[in-house]
Amino acid sequence: GSGIAASTMLYFVPKDMPEQHKVALRYFLLFFVSITCTYILFILRPFIGMTVGIFFANLFAIVTPLSPLFGIRWRFGRAKHLYRSSLIITYIISLPMLLVIIYLNVPESLWTRVFLININITGIYGYSLRTFIRLKSKEKGGTVLIYGLSVASVSHLVLSIYPLLFVSKDGYASLALVLGIITVVIMLGAVYSFFLEDLIRFHYENSIYDPLTKLFNRRHMLIELDRLAADAIRNHFPISFIMCDIDHF
Repeated sequence: GSGIAASTMLYFVPKDMPEQHKVALRYFLLFFVSITCTYILFILRPFIGMTVGIFFANLFAIVTPLSPLFGIRWRFGRAKHLYRSSLIITYIISLPMLLVIIYLNVPESLWTRVFLININITGIYGYSLRTFIRLKSKEKGGTVLIYGLSVASVSHLVLSIYPLLFVSKDGYASLALVLGIITVVIMLGAVYSFFLEDLIRFHYENSIYDPLTKLFNRRHMLIELDRLAADAIRNHFPISFIMCDIDHF
């Protein structure tokens, strides 16, 4: 449901919006697709085989936190796709393989696997949060996304230390479901908020720039003239204007 709700944003993306913003939005949508696949594969493990289920469920579990990380990077001009990083691809495949090996060779390894996958996810969310705060330092907005990444990081940290406090499988499953729902709801709001900020900024810039010359247009000039004239009157200082007409540019 969250994936369908998030995908509705694609309908409202203007065709001439910068490509890096479009790609960033697709990566944020990949977050919801991946987390949905993780839960589906977790449920289907008895039907598709534990080995296959563990591998692919954990593969999508790793892709889930990596999606907003690459969405953030694209949003701020760090244009590199997830699948073009050999290090990331190796990591995405090797960690689920390690968990499968542990499952096949270590008896009663559930809590070991729980700790490994959740501590890795916690680290990725933490790194995503650090990256976003560093890259957005020159821009306003994005507060909800900070909350979303923080909640996601703390949620998986709690899940990683759960085996140290309790040993109930049903309790873990219930806690994971509740924290997952909370994370998805907050992240959905964060992505909507972030997308709307970009959409508003895009339409505002289109309203004050000339599409041909990329210079400020008449509307922006009149707004600025009113502001400058008001400042001049209020502070009692002179103001001058130079106007010129440029042809054949």
